[in-house]
Amino acid sequence: MNNKADVTISNRYKTRNSSLEFLRIISMVMIVFYHYACHGGFEWGTNELNIPHFWYNFISMGGKVGVDIFVLISGYFLIDSSVTTFNFKKVIKLWGEIFFYAISILILGGIFGKCDLSIKSIIIACFPITFRTWWFASTYIVLYILHPFLNKFLNSIDKRTYQNFVIIAFLMWSVIPTFTTREFEGNNLIWFIVLYSIAGYIRKYGLNIKLSKSRYLTLFFVFYLITYFSSIILIIMGSKWNTFNNYSTYFFGYEKISILFISISLFMFFASVNVRNNRVINIIASATFGVYLISDNYVIQKFLWIDLFKNYQFQHSEAIIIHSIVAVALVYIICTIIDLARQITFEKQFMSIANKYGDILLRPVKRIINICKKLFFGV
Repeated sequence: MNNKADVTISNRYKTRNSSLEFLRIISMVMIVFYHYACHGGFEWGTNELNIPHFWYNFISMGGKVGVDIFVLISGYFLIDSSVTTFNFKKVIKLWGEIFFYAISILILGGIFGKCDLSIKSIIIACFPITFRTWWFASTYIVLYILHPFLNKFLNSIDKRTYQNFVIIAFLMWSVIPTFTTREFEGNNLIWFIVLYSIAGYIRKYGLNIKLSKSRYLTLFFVFYLITYFSSIILIIMGSKWNTFNNYSTYFFGYEKISILFISISLFMFFASVNVRNNRVINIIASATFGVYLISDNYVIQKFLWIDLFKNYQFQHSEAIIIHSIVAVALVYIICTIIDLARQITFEKQFMSIANKYGDILLRPVKRIINICKKLFFGV
């Protein structure tokens, strides 16, 4: 284990791809807009044909795109990772960030009377991955633990085999769920692995060489508009026929073909754009995961969108558009500042300790692995 302290923020992001880092920011903005919608206390009637309802659907759809893009970006960079086994330093860094927000938000929530500091809530906060305090964080960290093994598989197969694998995965976990309304032996982790594999193929081989970045941008707008207007059509149909009442956002699922195509098109556009390395963009992008952890914590959700911004009061007002933009901008900026402060203070000290005592902390894990090897494989 390296005993050197983690590098500083100013040096850490000099070599990042600023184009994709900017896309990372965009994807998180989409996700926060989605949180504004889904946690805002809105209760739409099936026959409400008005601008607030249409806007609600518009920002709801963007959140699903944001999640897919976030995973695509990770896969694009990690497929070429030189790490061939469990990366303790990176995993403990991710876990430290998740643990920090789980505990600190619980304590602050308890102090200000926003949550109950019970034994159960404390235990859950101490094990945020196990108890899925954030579903995305739990799924993402498992994906990260598994990615070296995925890389060994994906990098060992030839181009044609890789294409067949991606197509089969696409058919099983995107096409079938889209047209049958049923998952095909799937879950969030499997879908993340599918996205990771797609991004890995893009990094290794690219996509259709006939498609330029301008065409990818055009495809993004075409897919986005088609998907969005499908929801409007379903709302109108639901107002006339009860059969369609519960399907206005059906095509907004993470795994639906429409959302996948939107995500890949936008990703390919930004991957094709050459942007000079921008330190400001890279630093802001480094806080995106923190923005998610803060704004989507179960204690913060209610405080932000119900108690503070009172989203539900704008359900029947066209002012919901301005209100949502201002609210999301304020939340994003404040959460970014908080996370950058955490990086400079807590994370720097935390990783210094992890670097210094990492081997000691890792010994029990290695022992458990060795015991399992002897028990199952006799070696």
